[in-house]
This record gives sequence, C-alpha cells and structure tokens, in this order.
Amino acid sequence: MTTHSSHTFSFSRLLMVMKRDFVENWKSNLNTALSIYGAFLISALMSYTTISDLTDTSIYFAYRLGFFITIGMITYLVFLINASHIMDVLNTKEKRISYLMLPATQAEKFVNRALQVTLGTLVMIIASLFLAEMTRLLLFPLLGAPEALQQFCLFDLKDILLKGTFLNGVEYIQDEKLMYLAVFNVFCFCIASHSIFILGGTYFYKRPFIKTFSLIILGITILSFIEGLLGTRSMRAEIDDKILLTVSCIFYLSVTIVCWALSYFLFTRSQVTERVNFKFLKRG
Repeated sequence: MTTHSSHTFSFSRLLMVMKRDFVENWKSNLNTALSIYGAFLISALMSYTTISDLTDTSIYFAYRLGFFITIGMITYLVFLINASHIMDVLNTKEKRISYLMLPATQAEKFVNRALQVTLGTLVMIIASLFLAEMTRLLLFPLLGAPEALQQFCLFDLKDILLKGTFLNGVEYIQDEKLMYLAVFNVFCFCIASHSIFILGGTYFYKRPFIKTFSLIILGITILSFIEGLLGTRSMRAEIDDKILLTVSCIFYLSVTIVCWALSYFLFTRSQVTERVNFKFLKRG
C-alpha cells in the first residue's frame, strides 16, 4: 500500500516509525524480555544443580561451560522466534490498516521491523542476561553455593571460547585458517537460518514460527532422502575441507541474501485484504 511520503529513504521518518512501534508494542516487548530473563535465570540455577557435587577447583569452569552453552542455545532460539514474528504488526486487519497507512515509505517500515527483530532482540538479550546474572549473584549465597561461583562470570566467555570447548571440536583442527573458516561457516549457518525465519514471518502472519519450522523439517527430510538416493555423502567425503567449507559459506550467505530480498518483496506487496486463489497459499 502506497503513502503520500517521498520515495527517498528518511532516517527521521524511520525514527518516528520506530518510536510509534515502541509505544504500541511495549507490553509485548516487556513480556519477551521477562521471558528471556526467566530462561537465563533458570538456566543459571540448573547449571549449578548439575555440577554441585564437584570440587571447588573444577566447579567454576564446569559451571561456566554449562551456563554458556545453555545461554547460546537460548539466544539462538530467541533470535529465530523473534525473526518469525517480524510482521506481527500485520497479523490482523486492523493492524495492517494502521501500519500500512503510516506516512512512511515501504523501505522505512521494513527496516523498522528488521531492526526490531535483530538489534532490538540483541539489546533485550544483553539486558536480560545482565539482570539474570545479578539475580544469580544474589541467590547463590542463599543456596549455599561455593564461594568460587559467587562472582561475575559473563566476561569469562572469551576464556571459554579460547579454550575451544564451546566450539564443539573446532579446537582440534590443526590448520588455523581452516579453524577460522569453520567458525565463520557456523556463523553463516546461523544468519542463514535466521533469514529463513525472517522470510517465513513475512509470509505467514499467524503462527509463523510453527509453520516455518514445519516447512524446514519437511525440506530437510526431502533433501536427506534425495541425498541418500544420489549417494552424495560419499562424494562429499572426498572433497577438500577448505573447498567444502568455502562452498558452504557461500551457500549460506546466498540463502541469507535471497531470503531478505524475498522478505522485502513480500512486504512491499502487502495489502489490507488479499485475494487468495489457493487455500494452501493462505498466509493466515
């Protein structure tokens, strides 16, 4: 839906759209932040209960390892869930009328939602993580935790990463360039999967996470079946690791670009009411 705004991208209009979005969705954002805080706090407490019988010399390292692994999994899941809800502002007819009629360009509206589910999610995660850590420091003395655990440990993430335990075997790679390429490949996979949920959230207005996740599982099942028929696994084992990782990175980055481009294309075609010729293509 077009507006009377200039077709030039304006940062002042973008800030106005973001301010409106914050005001109208502060309750849902607060609920999301509190949910993340609760998940982080529970993971901190659970990480302690699983290693409470260890000695003081090893308990701190074991706690940090378990805590950071859990935090990483929660953070990844939160990013995917928020990405799938990128277009929550369009999930009802009233919201579509309100958002699409804003005096701003389509690019400004889309960038606003993209920033909300990327940088906005990152800010919520960092704030919730620090609050959860401060709450842990208050609770651990009451739980009788060892003194080694009664200290701030968030800045120790670098130490865990340097020791390689968080990278699931990457530290055993002898070639340093290959190791960095493997880490970059994991990063590319994360942003590619995030962009797929961005695309799913742009197409599906209702229950976007469940629908997108279901389609991903279906796609993986079909690809695994095709791979088994063609016998590409044995062929892949013969390819040099650097070439395989490079191709994998390029593929993930291509998926990211295509998904974001398609998401913007779908958003620019959004209307208050849409005619659907086939029920299986319905966005709802």
